Amino acid sequence: MPGTIHKACGLLRLLDGAGAAGLRLADLAAAAALPPATARRLLASLAKEGFAAQNPENRRYRLGPAAVALG
Repeated sequence: MPGTIHKACGLLRLLDGAGAAGLRLADLAAAAALPPATARRLLASLAKEGFAAQNPENRRYRLGPAAVALG
């Protein structure tokens, strides 16, 4: 599992750098060097726990309230 945690942390760092505008799944996957399906699965898990959030209007991901609370 350390590989999975490493990948999820990488996505969180990218989301942190994206700010409120967020990033598209394709951009996150490319920047993290992950297959889109892997990035989607990790983001879904992060969103379930509140660490990522997806804007339903433009489908971009940003940090979720749980991640902000840790900051």
